[in-house]
Amino acid sequence: MKVPIGYRLLYKYARFCFRLYYKVRISGSENIPSDKPVIFAANHQNALMDALAILFAADRPVNFLARADIFKKPAIARLLEFLKLMPVYRPRDGVNIVDKNSEVFNKVAEMLSSGQSFGIMPEGTHTHIKHLQPLKKGICHMTFEAAAVTDFTLDPVIVPVGLDYSNYHRPGSRLLVIFGEPIRASEYYQLYRDVPNKAVAQLRDRLAVSVRSLMIDVRHPQEYSFIIRYAESMAFASHQEDKKDPFVTFFKIKENVELLNNLIINDPSAYALLKEQNAYLLNDHSAQLSQNRPNYQNKSLPRLIFGKLFSSPGLILNCVPFLLSNFFSGKVKDPQFVSSIKYGTGILLFPIWYLLVFLISLIFSTPLVGIGLVLLMVITAVYTLKHLK
Repeated sequence: MKVPIGYRLLYKYARFCFRLYYKVRISGSENIPSDKPVIFAANHQNALMDALAILFAADRPVNFLARADIFKKPAIARLLEFLKLMPVYRPRDGVNIVDKNSEVFNKVAEMLSSGQSFGIMPEGTHTHIKHLQPLKKGICHMTFEAAAVTDFTLDPVIVPVGLDYSNYHRPGSRLLVIFGEPIRASEYYQLYRDVPNKAVAQLRDRLAVSVRSLMIDVRHPQEYSFIIRYAESMAFASHQEDKKDPFVTFFKIKENVELLNNLIINDPSAYALLKEQNAYLLNDHSAQLSQNRPNYQNKSLPRLIFGKLFSSPGLILNCVPFLLSNFFSGKVKDPQFVSSIKYGTGILLFPIWYLLVFLISLIFSTPLVGIGLVLLMVITAVYTLKHLK
């Protein structure tokens, strides 16, 4: 499949900006098969940034399904189609969803058969905490019905993906992308022919287990604050020498969370005692909630001082796009869209700002001075985004 040059250029630019916003670490890339159609299925905690995390970590074009109502305006629909988003219809959309989604599944089957990939967030909605919500059946229906279009000759795999952010919104935070072992849909084809609903349920349950194994999942949301704070405090205290490895920290926190999840069920009185003995963790001034925990590394004092001194010119020279992106993100009602708005407005505003500065510099100086000024602004902006805390 030939990818349009416009998409390739946009992809490279957007990926560069994404890796300025987050310090991305990837694990399990070897689990992505190169000889089969792939459907990526990830936990969903950070709105549009989750889809971008899959897209850039997979290092290949990935199509995504999105709710149909955002495709109503023709101009927006064309942009979304350029970005490889496809509409999926729900009863509330006021259309014949069976016919409409049949068209979608036919297109999905055609695209998978040509070797293209898809990404889906099977929870159906995002949450601000590290908790896997019940998976919807849509991903399984889509997989089986797309296979049925090809008379079950299509052999797609579902690759589970775990996403973990050290901080959802703050530039310079860590993002871990973990690809799990692929699940072959063909293993359920015979069961789907005999008892479709049972095949869908079994595939969904297996996928939920796989995604949960790749993420931090607090299964008792009402106890979220204590569980995540206790798990993090124990993790950071137990392996000082490994703090520079984000995966070591991640899996230690995950292990501690699982212990507390099980303790609540198996010995609630022991959990209550543990919580009472560590009640100080619930004091807002004594611990940081997961979304605001420090990044997975320590910095020396000279490095911190140098970073602040050098990042200040970056903030001054790029104050307009920085302030505008913060302004627009501050208008968002759903906090989980803050980073998406910051990122989206940033990749538009920074080039516009540089072009404007260059044009103004031509009025008062020479092109060489204008180019030098813009390069200085770009360099300090990149450094600031990488070191801003």
